[in-house]
Amino acid sequence: MLEVIVNDECEYDSILHHDEGFDFIPTNTRLAAIESTLTNLEDKETVLKDIIAPLKKNYDYILIDCSPSLGILTICVNSIIIPIQSEYLSSLSTINLISSILKIKRDINPNISSNKF
Repeated sequence: MLEVIVNDECEYDSILHHDEGFDFIPTNTRLAAIESTLTNLEDKETVLKDIIAPLKKNYDYILIDCSPSLGILTICVNSIIIPIQSEYLSSLSTINLISSILKIKRDINPNISSNKF
């Protein structure tokens, strides 16, 4: 995905098809570099949407597994899945995270929603 952002082109033929009915694009540690690369771009909030747009017609869901932070990759999405443990401290952290997501929804991305699992 970093190459897509830097070179402004996507090789959709790198999508791997699994026999169980899902497709994926493998990634590596360079995914972490995307955040800093996006920070330097002018329209950073729309870059991810522009990359994914041609794929949307082929998929019901597009999941991006990114680091647990509220960075550029996170604020550009339509929905956030929050995996949580059923423990007291996890619940407190989740409340703070949801509060931050609601602020992002109000100030930056009105289409964002969160799902807790």
